[in-house]
Order: sequence, then structure tokens, then C-alpha cells
Amino acid sequence: IPNVFFAAMSPKGRLEPMAATTEAFMEEKLGPAFELEQPTAARIGVARIDHFSWKAILDFYTCTECGRCSDNCPAHRTGKLLSPKHLTLALRDHLYENETNIVERGMKTRRSDDPQPEPKEGEEPLDALKLIDTVDLVPNIVHPDVLWACTTCRACEEQCPVMISYVDKIIDMRRNLVMVKGEFPHTLQKPFQAMETNGNPWNLSRMDRAVWSDGLGIAMMAEKPNAEVLYWVGCAASYDDRAKKIARSTAKLMQAAGVDFAILGQEESCTGDPARRAGNEVLFSQLAEMNAETLNGYKEQGGIRTIVTACPHCFNTIKNEYPDFGARFEVVHHAEFLLGLLAMKKLVPHAPVEGKIVYHDSCYLGRYNGIYEAPRDILRAIPGVELLETEYWTKSRGLCCGAGGAQMWMEEQNTDRVNVKRTLQLIDTGAKTIASGCPFCMTMISDGIKSQNLEDEIKPLDVAELLEKSCLAPRVQDAPVPPAPVPPPPSVDGDSAETTTAAAE
Repeated sequence: IPNVFFAAMSPKGRLEPMAATTEAFMEEKLGPAFELEQPTAARIGVARIDHFSWKAILDFYTCTECGRCSDNCPAHRTGKLLSPKHLTLALRDHLYENETNIVERGMKTRRSDDPQPEPKEGEEPLDALKLIDTVDLVPNIVHPDVLWACTTCRACEEQCPVMISYVDKIIDMRRNLVMVKGEFPHTLQKPFQAMETNGNPWNLSRMDRAVWSDGLGIAMMAEKPNAEVLYWVGCAASYDDRAKKIARSTAKLMQAAGVDFAILGQEESCTGDPARRAGNEVLFSQLAEMNAETLNGYKEQGGIRTIVTACPHCFNTIKNEYPDFGARFEVVHHAEFLLGLLAMKKLVPHAPVEGKIVYHDSCYLGRYNGIYEAPRDILRAIPGVELLETEYWTKSRGLCCGAGGAQMWMEEQNTDRVNVKRTLQLIDTGAKTIASGCPFCMTMISDGIKSQNLEDEIKPLDVAELLEKSCLAPRVQDAPVPPAPVPPPPSVDGDSAETTTAAAE
């Protein structure tokens, strides 16, 4: 019960920043750490057990060992090394093993006339200031694959009856591995470099960031700095060919509804979500500061009252984490924004989209931000849609697609893939269309469908694409009324002529 009372009240999708600015972090924390004989002794993330906060330690002691966290963990359910329950127990047991040292360290300010514990035979007298010299948690207590298997989906936290947090602890340990030890999966090296160089994890040219919008006549913020709505496209929808279709559908719907919006184009950079969840806090803060400066610049010119994005990762980062960097805006996911346009009758679905559809919940939209019904309400508003749900694995219990926590750029640790498991759950509903509201989920579900050779039978579509099919399809006009029959012209043969003459007489 005490752990419940002390649960964090901040947004679920917010990670605590490590410093006020990138410069402050480098000068006050990271720089001094590398001057130490053992850099891992510094609190850069978490390297040792005493680096955890008192609340984290309370979490360890609070665990009831019920196992609900592991039962719902996508990594654990697909045979990865990660088990949230066993991670917690391993850290708790390590605390017990070092309890004397930790308690003595906490009592280092006791009065000098307090009785000192007598040393055992052959031991040096205890020095409270030098008592604790704990081992690095990774790899001595926690195997690195445990940390790198996490998709940061928060299924464990959603199911925990005593409100233990897991994701923040895993990311704190990743932070130390990445920024102090330089130890992380080799496949993350290129995305890190790409985000730093070109502002996107695929290392594609910044010049091509707005190519997806060719032919749509969408204004840039530089051309229209007072636009009320900024459509934040995100890296996936800017560069991935499949995700570009989502961006075009969203933009067409906003245009049809008369929304005053613009895009940043080349001025937009990755929000930094993949970097932060992978533990590269320095890179994240650099990207966040740059984007915050751009956004605030247009805000000062009278623009950007609302930011709309179709990417839940961008949505969560800008909404919940950018305020720490001075960027405070109303941020709306495209599903909620489009639903609002439906409510105002600015968009009216009219063309039927016949078929059975199941909706897949994005972790960063659902468990992180509590948005479950808006995408479903859009689907319910489309004529012809029969909305289905997976058994058990839906809404707050929905299984992750496997892309979060920078897993999009990492190789899975075994052949039992998270995205395939999730896709099979969705296929089992009998749906012929799998709807989603996230470009990363779209990629993972599409790959899952391909793995089962069902591309011709089951289609993955974003809610915006389905809404476009109904709202922007040409209206079928009423069939024209056939004209009245025209009487035949009078005959000119002799009999008729005589009859006509007689009638006239």
C-alpha cells in the first residue's frame, strides 16, 4: 500500500530528464564521470545498486511475486531473457546481500560518539564513508540481453497490482551502458549516427523529408508561419513508402475539412524518442532542444496552436517530454483530431467500407496516453465496418507489435518474433483488415502478415486510410430519370395522307 501512495503522478509517458540542458549534462555529469578512476561509480543512469532512488528500492521490496508483469510481457512471452518479475527479484536479492553496507553508508552522518560496530576477526574497522564498493549490475547481476529485450510497452506496469514501474529502471540502466560504457547492440550505431547527422534514424537526406507531399499543395511553416495547426509528420511517414500513404491520407482529410495547417518539411527532425528509449540521453536532448527552438519560433510568430501527428511515439514525446525543454503545445493524435472533425460534420463518411476489421492498439497511444476509443469510434462511424476485438489481448492488455524501445532497429534475440505473435492474435479474430494508428505498428503487422503468406487475404490499413475511403470517395449520384417517350412523327404515305385530309375536313 505505501508504494501505491508514492506512485508517480506525472504522465506515464514521461521520463525524467537527466539535466536541464545538454550542455549542463555534459559539463556537470558526463564530463566529471570520465575523470574518475571508475566512471561507473558516477550516477549516469544506473550502474550500481546504490544509484537507484529510494522509490525504486521501495518498488523492489514491494513486489508480491504474483507474476502478472511477466505473464503480459511480450518479450517474456516470446522466450526472451527478460522477465520483469525476475529482474525485480534479482535486484531485490542484491539489495539484501548488501544491506549492511548500504545501511552503514546511509548512517555515515551519525554522531561521532555513537558506538561503532566491532570488526570481526581479521577485518579492518568499518569506515562508513568507504563501505560500499558494489559491483556493476550489468553483467554481474543483470544480463545485458535482459535490458535490450524490452520494448518499453508498459504492459508490465499496467498489470502490476502494486504500481511498480519497470521501464524507467531499464532505461536508466541502458543510459549507463550507452553513455558511460559504450556497450549497446551494434545495430543501434547507425541509427544513432543518422539521427545526429540527418535528423532521422534511416540516414536519408533531410532534403527529401517533404517529398511525400508532392502534388498535394501543402504549405510549409516557413511560407505560412501563422498556420494554426502544425502537422508533425514524423520520420516514418516522411521516408517509409508504406507510411507515406498514411501521411497523404491524413493530409487529404484535413484539406477536405478546411483545416488551416502546414508542415515543417526540412525543419523537422526526429523527436529523439528512439535515442532516449535506447539510452542515448545526450542525443535525445540535442534533438529535443533543436525541435523545441523551431516550434517556439513559429509560436512567437502567431502560429502552431495545435500539433497533430499520426505517430504515437512523436505524440508522446512532444506532449509529455518536450515541456521539460520549454516546448508546451496542445498535441493531438490524428485519430482524435479526425474524430473531432467527424463530430463537427466537417468530414462525413458516406461510402461503405464493407468487411470485418480488428483494431491493434499502439502501446504509446494506449497504455502510455490512455487513447483507446477514438480510433475505434472512427471505425464505427464508417458505414459497412464490422469492428472485432481480440480475445483478452485488447486495449490495455493489447500485445505490443515489437517495435518500441528502439527495437525497430535491433535484431530479436530468438526466432519467436513479437510481431508475428501479435499478428496471429489479430488474424484469429477472422478480420480481413487490421487497422492501426501508428506507422511502426503498420510495419510490424505488415511483416507479420507476410510471414504467414496472407498478403492477398488480409490488409493492414491506418484508420486515416479507412476514413479517406469513406469520406473522400466519389458520391454515387441518383440514377437519372429516363425521358418520356417521344411520339413517332406522322407518316407521309398515301393512306395516312388521305386519313389526315379527311380528319381535317
